Amino acid sequence: MLQPPDTPSRPLRLRSADSSSYVKPRLRTKFGEQAFSYSGPAAWNQLPEHTRQLSSLSVFKRELKT
Repeated sequence: MLQPPDTPSRPLRLRSADSSSYVKPRLRTKFGEQAFSYSGPAAWNQLPEHTRQLSSLSVFKRELKT
């Protein structure tokens, strides 16, 4: 019978967990800035911090309109 893996005594915390920003990938050309993998995180990081922290989708959408 398989045993479940040992759970750490304290949960793992990453420094990035305290931030709501996304990392933009490194690009070799300006053309790459049009890709969603770059422009998506760039647009998200430009939002105000209080907007990024909202937990309700309807409130988030309302905040985007203002």
